[in-house]
Amino acid sequence: MNNRIWIVLIFSGLTLLECLLEINYSLVHRRPDEGQGFGLDVEHGRGVVRDVQPTDESGHPTPAFRAGLKAGDEIIAAYNVRQQGGPIRGRFDYGLILRTIHPNEPFTLVVSRGGGTQKQQIPLVIHPILKERSIESSLVQIFLLAIIPLVAILTALLIGLLKPEDDNALTASFLCLGVSTLFGTSIFIFPIGIRVLNLFIYLILNDMMPYFFFRFFLFFPSPSLIDKKAPWLKRLFLIVAILCTAVDMINSWYSYTDLSKQQHLLQSFPYLVSALNTVSLVMFFTGVLSLVLNTIQAESRDDRRRLGILLTGTVLGFFPVITFLLYIATRHNYKPQLWLLAAAALPIILFPLSFIYVVVKHRVFGIRLILRRGLQYALVSRGIRVLEAGFVFAVLYFGIGHFHVAGGTTTRVLGTMFGSVLFVSGLQTFNRKVMPAIDHRFFRDAYNAQQVLTELSRGVRKLAADPRRLLEMVTEQISNSLYPDHVAVFLSNPEANGFQCLSVKSRSVLQEDVVTASETLQDWRFSKDSFVPKYLQEVASEEPEAIEVYLEDPRSWAHVLISEEQSKGIKEERNLIQTLNMKLIIPLVTNRRLIGFITLGEKLSEEPYSKEDKELLLAVAHQTAIALDYSQLIVQVAEQEKLKREIEIAKQVQAQLFPQTFPEMKTLNYSGVCHAARGVSGDYYDFVSLGPGKLGIALGDVSGKGISSALLMASLQALLRSHAPMRGEDLETLISDINRLMCNSTEPNKYATFFYALYQEQDHSLSYINAGHNPPMLFRDGEAPIRLKTGGMVVGMFPDASYVKDVVILHPSDLLLIYSDGISEASNEQEEEYGEERLMKVVQANSSLDAKSLQDAILADVSSFVGTAPQADDMTLVIVRVL
Repeated sequence: MNNRIWIVLIFSGLTLLECLLEINYSLVHRRPDEGQGFGLDVEHGRGVVRDVQPTDESGHPTPAFRAGLKAGDEIIAAYNVRQQGGPIRGRFDYGLILRTIHPNEPFTLVVSRGGGTQKQQIPLVIHPILKERSIESSLVQIFLLAIIPLVAILTALLIGLLKPEDDNALTASFLCLGVSTLFGTSIFIFPIGIRVLNLFIYLILNDMMPYFFFRFFLFFPSPSLIDKKAPWLKRLFLIVAILCTAVDMINSWYSYTDLSKQQHLLQSFPYLVSALNTVSLVMFFTGVLSLVLNTIQAESRDDRRRLGILLTGTVLGFFPVITFLLYIATRHNYKPQLWLLAAAALPIILFPLSFIYVVVKHRVFGIRLILRRGLQYALVSRGIRVLEAGFVFAVLYFGIGHFHVAGGTTTRVLGTMFGSVLFVSGLQTFNRKVMPAIDHRFFRDAYNAQQVLTELSRGVRKLAADPRRLLEMVTEQISNSLYPDHVAVFLSNPEANGFQCLSVKSRSVLQEDVVTASETLQDWRFSKDSFVPKYLQEVASEEPEAIEVYLEDPRSWAHVLISEEQSKGIKEERNLIQTLNMKLIIPLVTNRRLIGFITLGEKLSEEPYSKEDKELLLAVAHQTAIALDYSQLIVQVAEQEKLKREIEIAKQVQAQLFPQTFPEMKTLNYSGVCHAARGVSGDYYDFVSLGPGKLGIALGDVSGKGISSALLMASLQALLRSHAPMRGEDLETLISDINRLMCNSTEPNKYATFFYALYQEQDHSLSYINAGHNPPMLFRDGEAPIRLKTGGMVVGMFPDASYVKDVVILHPSDLLLIYSDGISEASNEQEEEYGEERLMKVVQANSSLDAKSLQDAILADVSSFVGTAPQADDMTLVIVRVL
């Protein structure tokens, strides 16, 4: 276990023990000297009677007055009726003797009266009267000695155990423990075995409390201006606080063990107590000043709210009691009235409560909203129970008053309070009818999870094809069930390269819907590679869970978003989270793939999201993710059907671009074919009539496949058909023009291999340029195929490329084979390529066939070789036989 946790547990445990002992000796059991009409003080190293009340509230003489006790008497010894007791050297001696005196049992005080040689010791027997405390006095003592210390100790435990690694949290924990020691006064009567330990724990926490107060607000939530201007001040105050604590320990130890030594110490240092109090006040007010400066200079709205609440709790909690203590310090032997004591001391509970609200819960709405919503709800909803408890308390208290109850008024009050709580907890029938109406007024409706899921299921079936309306329904359902200030849905958007907010529902504390402009939604997005989506994707790989967002918690996954070193992207994410006041994120996951997420702001009721809330949200997210996945599938199918129709149309259009009729040539038998791999082809072949006895023969292969390649193929066809008649036999200029125009109108990564030839019947010449295409094969009887390679670079890549033509003379029975790489590189299931050698053998084996028949034979052989393997590329053939 963390050492800091042990420290918090040990100090909290000892402080709790002191609190319980204080309750026992001050509330449950009354001290024998309490309520007997005299008060004690310390003067000249002795316990001195401060004042003696002649009569009580009913006008009867008090036991101290009847015994003859007078103001100024020095108490030097005390005994019980069994003569157990002895001299009183300090508070411990006095407490040890009081522990031996039973209730209603007389006891003797030996006092020294007079001065100089006239001083005499007089034993005075006091016959105590057990008079019950008033109900007002009992309630004030219960609040000061039980409720405030227990709340402060609970706060210290919550802060210290939840955030043990945080220095500020540890300081705040000890500060709250110090608050719990403000009103304890009965350590001297504790059992011998633990009173010394409790005394030292009490002194450490009580004396160091001003330093803890100063230290905490010097650094919360960030170093204040005071620390930046005077960084040495914290070390100086620490040294001073330790010295003051050590001096006070010596002074207090003498007070409890030997009053004469304490008197000597105070005579040697007459301003010791004033100096200690002054140092404490300086540290306290420096801490308040630091808190004020931090509140004014806070950068974020959340910090200002948080600090504003702490400042309010500090001012309302501490200033009344400090003002009261300063006042009575100037009044000698002043005994304050009960109402003044209560008004000064009771507000101190606001300080630990403000810590619970701010430091632990991290749920801040601001002072105005707390007063308007939080306290309203507390006063109304809890007020119903308080009224019930008050009514039952009055009935039980005055009913029990007719019976004798051991332990007096305090026991009677505690017993009545306990009985009231039990009785009120049984008023369930009445509260079930009243509380829902109150809950509805304060955004705390109980929801029917099954009903929410059922309505969502119906909506999914109706709106599966309309994801935007589906998301609007989901945000509406969540908003109406849980009343968060924001509900937003972010979905993956490949076009935006991230997650875009597509639906949002906002509420104000006035129960009004807040309309968010569509332009604003466009700005609400998370980049795909940003921190939040990456973290959510990691979570999506496991079982989805509701993820809480605590930016200020160092242990939270989101704390990195407010670290000092921040990139622009991190700042944008943090700003968006703060804009939407995100407190909970629910991933939308299908097949362990993050398709989006739902974000929720803080509930308008300020309540945290319960386990049931999270289970409902996860169920909603699961259904929504399935619906969105199904919706996306519907869209994909629709797009595919639309694409199929478009491809079919494109295929029909492209078919019209291929030669529909072949120009008649007396000396040629020729044919061409193109089989597209994806409906439309990026390959191109053409036969262009250029006048009597002249034929342009072309075959091109555009890079890529599909629609984009088919469009470029159409462009190539248009360029050739428009320029070939003008350029005629000037093939170099023709191909250069086509290359330049393609470069100007296409992307650099789009190009085409291109073979173009001009056949003239007059001299049987074939002029050609091969622009990076597979070299066509020219077959002649008894000779190896001739490869037509002359030309230049592919077209569409380099605008200044140059081209060179070549000329071959064709003979009767020559056969020219022009093909795309879709033929030679066709692969079977074993990933073996068809290859040019196999192509040559097929041509040679079928050389007697006409062009169309040979074309069919080649395609049949390729198909037989490929088998069931899918066609990977467009296959285009042009066969020319010389007659």
